[in-house]
Amino acid sequence: MARSLGLLTAFSLERKQVQPILFLSRLLKGAETRYWPTEIELAGIVWVLTKVKHIVESAPKTVVYTDHGAALDIAKKTSITTSSTAKTNLRVVRASDFIQHFQNMEIRHKPGAKHIVPDHARRPIPTSAKERS
Repeated sequence: MARSLGLLTAFSLERKQVQPILFLSRLLKGAETRYWPTEIELAGIVWVLTKVKHIVESAPKTVVYTDHGAALDIAKKTSITTSSTAKTNLRVVRASDFIQHFQNMEIRHKPGAKHIVPDHARRPIPTSAKERS
């Protein structure tokens, strides 16, 4: 189960070489450790967007890559509705609403095997010999 969030922020001028400009990661907090995977991925996207909001809003176009297909579908939806209010997941609704505020942003799927850097950024550094093995 995921215990942390990670991100790489990079820029590219006219599709030339991508230059990393920011690496961030943090451990999940309290109740976040009990989120289901889609909620964790959406929480990560929201956290990233709050941290780099000034970059996203000033860029002509921003592309966010995720390796979680369900989070991709939810993030692209303009509204989330269900016939049962008891089954509405408000975390997912709030995350989707927040993501929709960024008009110049596109979210794309990148399979986990090709999505290496953020996975390494979110892994905590082992502190004991037992964790290193």
